[in-house]
Amino acid sequence: MNEAKLNSSQLIKKLGLNNKFIRSVKPRSKRIQYRAAFNWLNLAQNSKEMVKNESSDFSQAQMFLEAIYHLCEAQDYIASIQVLESEIEIPLSNVPKMPLHSYLLYNGQGNQLLKTVDTILEGLQDEESSKCFLRMLKAKAAESLGDRSLAVQIYEDICKREPPQSREYIEAFARLAGCQVQMGQYQVGVPNIENALKYIENAGQDTFTELKSDLLEGLAFYTMNTGSFSEAFDLFGEVFRLRQQNGMMTGLIGPLAHQGIVLRKSSVPRQHLLKILLVNTLRLFGLSWLSNALYNRLCQPLNSTIDRNYERAENLLRQAYSLCEEIENENAKAWIAHHLAWVIINRGQATLAEEEALNALKRYEAIEDRRGISDCYEQLGRIYLAKDRLRLHEAEACLNQALNIRQNINNFHGTASSILSLSFLYWHKGNYIKSLQFSIEATHSYYRIGMLNVNRIIGILTLFSVWTVGNRDWTA
Repeated sequence: MNEAKLNSSQLIKKLGLNNKFIRSVKPRSKRIQYRAAFNWLNLAQNSKEMVKNESSDFSQAQMFLEAIYHLCEAQDYIASIQVLESEIEIPLSNVPKMPLHSYLLYNGQGNQLLKTVDTILEGLQDEESSKCFLRMLKAKAAESLGDRSLAVQIYEDICKREPPQSREYIEAFARLAGCQVQMGQYQVGVPNIENALKYIENAGQDTFTELKSDLLEGLAFYTMNTGSFSEAFDLFGEVFRLRQQNGMMTGLIGPLAHQGIVLRKSSVPRQHLLKILLVNTLRLFGLSWLSNALYNRLCQPLNSTIDRNYERAENLLRQAYSLCEEIENENAKAWIAHHLAWVIINRGQATLAEEEALNALKRYEAIEDRRGISDCYEQLGRIYLAKDRLRLHEAEACLNQALNIRQNINNFHGTASSILSLSFLYWHKGNYIKSLQFSIEATHSYYRIGMLNVNRIIGILTLFSVWTVGNRDWTA
């Protein structure tokens, strides 16, 4: 749906919600619903603040949602959609006005959007174009909750229903590709991203600029996971500039934070990883005296450089965190706190890392983001392994929880990572055969998703050595 977005006063006028109309509605039960919807929209019109004021129980967004509820009770689903598309203000923030459905996603209320869309879809009989719009919103809401499997099903269904090269088809296909990459289905997702970029280029519409930036971010994400860190850093920079030039303030956090993540992953040069692997291998075979001597000679000189690299990564992540505060995006803080914890672990501060990880988990649980929750559980499992071998029980519970969630939401890359983390745990429990079995299974999982290259093999071997016989202070 491509109509101009309306504020609450314009919306009331367009819907024809006035006293004369409401008095004419029959039966009385339906008239009551229209009257309630009018009252809520009128209240939203006079409200310039959201629930930032503690004396207010309702934000402008909540008022719109109440109006939608009553319009659905009156079985006026088209009017409900118009309210869903209306603009709301975000006071005390540099973020421009946005449609209600976009705000709900921005504010971590994907579950509320999902319920609202389902309610409208259940009652909507005709209006196929409206159904397509609503299905697209439902997929976006599912994505925001970490349920990319559901999102993929919906996007695939839209692609089957809509004419190729139509706006709806291009958007659904592009978002499908992005989901596939985020789920670790790189062998289909990456070619689909490249094809979607071609569709957008051929369409030549400026309205696809945001979608193009999302696709480039997905490509950068894939590039980062292949270990091509320099290229990934530049791609994320390109995404940041594209969004900045087009005033996409809410989209700046992702590429900026990802640049910090890339720096964290690339802080330790490959040659140094090989040295760490050699040192830990000697330690594994009981040659601690030789291992320590080689560590002092080969690894120690680079430690200050590596620490500076981690400091740069942390600075970028904190810049992204500050941007969250500037545009009042509380939910992006969970993601950044999670990645800050990884940097802090690498700098040997496990207790501080645990605080950040628990903070991130609490935020993710509040918005019911299952992918984020699973990421935090794996992270906490690693932290408990790093802190104290007496906390193996807690570590095992967290790592298994992460694995179960990732398997349920079809996060293939995350599943491989969880299996690898469990291999470290079983080593410390003295179950060396199971540890090796899990490390082999993890390697095979990376192979199945097309992620097993030289960088990945070196990373797996080094991780295994660091987290079994090493200092448990490097996370890749």
